[in-house]
Amino acid sequence: MKKSHLFIFIVFFLVSFVGCGSDSGKDEIDTSLSDQEIKEMAKKATVRISASGYSLDSNGSHHENWWGSGFFISKEGYIVTNNHVVTGAGELKVWVNGESKPYNAEVVGVAECHDLAVIKVTKGNEFSSLDWYEKSLNQGLAVVAAGFPGDIYSLVGEPMFSITNGIINTTAYREDTYWVSVEAVIHSALIRPGCSGGPLLETSTGKIAGINFAGTQDRNLAITNEEAQQLVATMQQGRNIKSIGATIEVIYDSKDDPRGVFVKAVQSGGKAHDIGIQPGDLIVELASIPLVITEQETQETLKEKKSLAKYASILETNDPEVDEIKIKIVRGDEICTGEINGVDKLSCEDIPGNQTQIRGTLTSNDYVFSSDRTYYDIYRFTALSSGIANIRMESSNLDSYLMVIDNQGNGVAQDDDSGGGNNALVSFTVNQGRQYAVVANEANVATGSYTITFSNNLANIHQE
Repeated sequence: MKKSHLFIFIVFFLVSFVGCGSDSGKDEIDTSLSDQEIKEMAKKATVRISASGYSLDSNGSHHENWWGSGFFISKEGYIVTNNHVVTGAGELKVWVNGESKPYNAEVVGVAECHDLAVIKVTKGNEFSSLDWYEKSLNQGLAVVAAGFPGDIYSLVGEPMFSITNGIINTTAYREDTYWVSVEAVIHSALIRPGCSGGPLLETSTGKIAGINFAGTQDRNLAITNEEAQQLVATMQQGRNIKSIGATIEVIYDSKDDPRGVFVKAVQSGGKAHDIGIQPGDLIVELASIPLVITEQETQETLKEKKSLAKYASILETNDPEVDEIKIKIVRGDEICTGEINGVDKLSCEDIPGNQTQIRGTLTSNDYVFSSDRTYYDIYRFTALSSGIANIRMESSNLDSYLMVIDNQGNGVAQDDDSGGGNNALVSFTVNQGRQYAVVANEANVATGSYTITFSNNLANIHQE
């Protein structure tokens, strides 16, 4: 809703001072929007996006339903949001303020390294939309963050629209973390889970200063308007940017060395999906370039691999939209190789060598976790060589759960159901000669038999 402004024109007559001549002042018109106008503008344009599909966390937990936020950038129904909000979804619903029924939506383009996506509602038009803020983001600039946080619900149990105030705390910088590589700013307008993909608005104009993508109690992050606007314009044309069609993140071993790029979710019909990449796969090589630690690392290359920067750099050189890109992944006890845009899908084979298989039984006389009273066995082992190791726990009557720790007691990996059904599977990086332990557990207070299998690069295996 636009508000009428009363324009008051005041003519200042300047008198002459010693050493100064007279001048005529220019009229200044205040076009700033009120707080209420900003709120209404944000509320009309900000949407809640609900997704149904499959997404897998590196700790083994999975999700079949989730939601995030987004906002209209055109009356025709184009919406900006985060890649992790929409990738992996088989169905997308968009909830528009004031309407009781959602709209169906489809993915138009994604930029997975920047955690950005553009989607479009399949029906409807004349939606309220937001414009881009055309200036640089200076420290101290007043902003508001809009979205649908997961901890605020209406009386009928639906997430509620929220808007918070703050300022820009930093100038633009490169945010290279384990799951994003993008130009960002830190701001103080509180955002919480569920607000991902929501707009950050400049308060005098109500225009888009950034796109929120992560937040903690003292650190709220937004992709800058300048970087996002260029990317969004490309994605609106139906083009993906530095993307194989996945939600990904770098995962680490106990020394914080990268084990590879973990695939959390796969976009239906995307490049990764087309060659058979699945959630839970670990990308260890891309375009013949290792994404794990090698003996030839420099300080610079190690820093790149510890974040998503190396992965993003490879896709900057090799365009997944048109180039044939070799890819190698670890999937459980298998090594799979293939080629993005190649003729054949992934081809997998067992990791060579003899595996060690042990039959065990959880009984009421075993170790017991005090927190949930579940039973567990402990197996200790030594790494014969550095690289990726795998341990699988299978049972017909237990909900298997595995936890790997190093000789310092640090957690290395854990998993619940990645082995299919109720079976557990952990893939993790080991260092030659180092000792580890694995806890064979179950998710319920139950007893029964199981089989635990160790990959060929693990030896001296014994039950404690």
